Amino acid sequence: MNTTIILGDFNAFSPHDSLFYTRTGIRDSMFSQQQNNSKLRNLNSRGDIDYQVVSTLLQSGFLDGYSLFNKTFETS
Repeated sequence: MNTTIILGDFNAFSPHDSLFYTRTGIRDSMFSQQQNNSKLRNLNSRGDIDYQVVSTLLQSGFLDGYSLFNKTFETS
């Protein structure tokens, strides 16, 4: 059995944290910031928080180690 560990800061959002983002209104704040700074790209073309990077890893069969052991949201 092979084990693969992927480490790093993806500067990406996890779908595991989507309830936190929905409840806090962070998406609206991101939208405003993105309007004022063309370098920020946290929202997708529909104006929603972009979870694609982490979703792709999860769909490929990788696990989010943090969410396995922590059920509450923590900022990093």
